[in-house]
Amino acid sequence: MAVARFEPVERDYTHRGPLIPMLALDEAGRGPLAGPVSIGVVSFHAAFHTQPVSSIFSELNDSKLLKEPVRERLYEAIRTHAAFARVVHINNRLIDRMGINPAIEFGMIRAIRAATQAGFPPGRVLIDGNYKLNDLRKCFPDITVECFVKGDSRVFSIAAASVLAKVARDRRMRRYARLYPHYDLERHKGYGTRRHRELIAQNGPCRLHRRSYKW
Repeated sequence: MAVARFEPVERDYTHRGPLIPMLALDEAGRGPLAGPVSIGVVSFHAAFHTQPVSSIFSELNDSKLLKEPVRERLYEAIRTHAAFARVVHINNRLIDRMGINPAIEFGMIRAIRAATQAGFPPGRVLIDGNYKLNDLRKCFPDITVECFVKGDSRVFSIAAASVLAKVARDRRMRRYARLYPHYDLERHKGYGTRRHRELIAQNGPCRLHRRSYKW
């Protein structure tokens, strides 16, 4: 596995002046046919970014590039070392009602509000992807919002948020598999594998399936 070469985004921000909290966000679960889309949000203390990174994070990268045991280890390390770490889940019914991009943006707004209520009102938010985020910017006009294409392999904090989102969502899908045992959710986590599509055709959709998606 290639080692990520992170850009010094957080360190440069920390050196600029007042130590206003900075958040990073990323989502997991945009494409699955079932289950939520999950938004990870993380903030590290400024001192964390001015010191050598612990070896425990040497494997940190875009969560999609990591094997499950590595993601699980990193998830626990992130929660231990972060000043704030949380995952917001937006269920399939909201995805069907709003559409996937508005649902992701809604989840990001909830994540920023959760951080603010927990005592981490951000001055800057780093987001993976290339979103317009008009509603988010209207909700938080005083926050600098920056999107990074492939940010989960370029920016340390975004990579951490991607791991939080992926691990939390996978754990949730494994729990759902016990409630809906006829879909092998613990194996594919709701993604549109051939076997998953066959099981939908055989059993019909369950309450977790996104009706707005093509099965």
